[in-house]
Amino acid sequence: MIFDNGNLTRISIRVNSTQYPEREVEFNFNAANRNYSRAYMMFLEAVNKYQDTDKGCQLSAEDWASLYPIHHFDVSKHSDILKNLMGDMEVRFNLGGDFRNIANNADVPYYVYAVVLSDRFMQLQGLSGRMIVIV
Repeated sequence: MIFDNGNLTRISIRVNSTQYPEREVEFNFNAANRNYSRAYMMFLEAVNKYQDTDKGCQLSAEDWASLYPIHHFDVSKHSDILKNLMGDMEVRFNLGGDFRNIANNADVPYYVYAVVLSDRFMQLQGLSGRMIVIV
């Protein structure tokens, strides 16, 4: 599937009213003023999260910006308070694209997909050398 960047101008995520990253990510997808390297580096961080460096990423910054603008926010590096609480998550973004059909001046649907990945944290203690794990 090929995605459209929607002329995204800024994006951030809030977890329990705390914004990540602290300074929101700003973009300019215009060919003359390209500014999306920070978001591309965040995407590469997701690609290399599990140290799968043998395969690497085959997606250049230009291809990422024009074909697959996938955004990655890793909040696991932030406050440990988030690990023990259930929280509200809010994605904030501004799109600069024109989503109107010129022929009939109607809105054109634009879809945004979000995938939330979570790691479970647990501490295991065995009794007498025996352990039973129930998930």
